[in-house]
Amino acid sequence: DALMEQCPSSVRSLYLEFEKKFPLPKRPVSFLIDKKCSACHMVLDSQLKASLDEGRSQETCPYCGRLLIPETAKIY
Repeated sequence: DALMEQCPSSVRSLYLEFEKKFPLPKRPVSFLIDKKCSACHMVLDSQLKASLDEGRSQETCPYCGRLLIPETAKIY
């Protein structure tokens, strides 16, 4: 809840929208690790990874539809 309060309203509403698509125990977000979605394990495009890593856009996995988080976000 504390993290949600820190998020911009656009990110919060996007997360809540995805949370409806993936009810518990499924998670609406997935890490992008070594160009693979941590939820469905499909290999994703290098361009998508670069865009996500640079923070240019919010991306979703084209296979499972989850919001993607760059692997570097794990340290936070």
